[in-house]
Amino acid sequence: FVETSEGWSYKDVQAGSGNVAVEDGDRVVFDWSGYTIGYFGRPFEAKGGPQGGAFDKSLDYFRTTIGSHTVIPALESALQTMKPGGVRQIIVPYGPLSYP
Repeated sequence: FVETSEGWSYKDVQAGSGNVAVEDGDRVVFDWSGYTIGYFGRPFEAKGGPQGGAFDKSLDYFRTTIGSHTVIPALESALQTMKPGGVRQIIVPYGPLSYP
């Protein structure tokens, strides 16, 4: 994993392609699953998991507008630096970059 100057880390599993630069105001579509690190890697949100709570088998792709601050800051930064079709794992430390 590579640690960013903001404090979150990432590993590109599959690099995306194209010369698209993501900017504030751009709409992005992404799929994600969230896992804890300290609790044996238990998922806290995932598509296709058990029914109930944050697990929803019918969950569609997520959408957000960059700069709208509707996702955690580290995720928004990670999306801004990706290219279309890329697959990235990110590690977000607890604090201002994550959920409160």
